[in-house]
Amino acid sequence: MKIEHDKLSFIRNFSSRIDTQNEHIFVNNDGALCKLSMIPDENGAISQVNTEVLFGLNRNVLSVCGNYNFHLILMDNGKVFAWGSNCYCQCGQDDTSVIHEQPVQIIELENIIQISSGVYHGV
Repeated sequence: MKIEHDKLSFIRNFSSRIDTQNEHIFVNNDGALCKLSMIPDENGAISQVNTEVLFGLNRNVLSVCGNYNFHLILMDNGKVFAWGSNCYCQCGQDDTSVIHEQPVQIIELENIIQISSGVYHGV
């Protein structure tokens, strides 16, 4: 699938997680956490790009990372939030049977400057 650079110039930080074949999570230039949906034309070129702000986080998001299982969000105040599966405590919560549909703060983490994640962990 070909993507024209100017159609994606509003993206500041991009997560590699793919919700479906054409939906991705990113932080836009205003610091909002968003979902990007790309609709290809019959030749495989992106013909339409739609964005949607997620969870009402419309500012102060520095970075997002994750995979098909869970996501981490780094805010500009150094706090970290997570959502998705917590089966290995990836979301920093004690209950491993819960799937968090909304971001929850990882209380133990403060003054963080960078985040990264793998399939079962985040740092």
